[in-house]
Amino acid sequence: RKASKFYVHQRIRGPHHFVCMPACDRRYFLLATGTICLIQLSCIIEEWIFKQLHGFHYFWFVALIELLLFTVLGHASSASEQGRSVLSMPSMHPSGPMRLYAVSGCSLAAGTGLGKLAFKHLNYATGTVLKSMKLLPVMALSVCWLQRRDNACQLSA
Repeated sequence: RKASKFYVHQRIRGPHHFVCMPACDRRYFLLATGTICLIQLSCIIEEWIFKQLHGFHYFWFVALIELLLFTVLGHASSASEQGRSVLSMPSMHPSGPMRLYAVSGCSLAAGTGLGKLAFKHLNYATGTVLKSMKLLPVMALSVCWLQRRDNACQLSA
């Protein structure tokens, strides 16, 4: 079959067997897989830092560096999407109330910092399970409160 711009053909199990997956689903799957792999890499590095470097007590600093990196990458992504220079300041016209952004930012900072501090007393496997557990309440709230509907591909990713 001839490839179109809407489908990406992948060859599996022999020269004439193709599986068609819409390009947007394939991109979503690749991004989800990449995210999971990078989170796992981050957890492994944190485990090494927190457990192998004896006397390490800078958990809040690690959280600060992580949040600063999120800020810089978020700004770069926003600038790229809007077609402006990364060095330019964003427009100050938020789409939501600033109070909501402040509460969200503070809860993210506190959760990240406390999570890093908890790793002082947890091993890698337990920490990964605890990090994964936050997904289910978020998905439940998203469906119940925000009426969000995900397709099967998004749920499986």
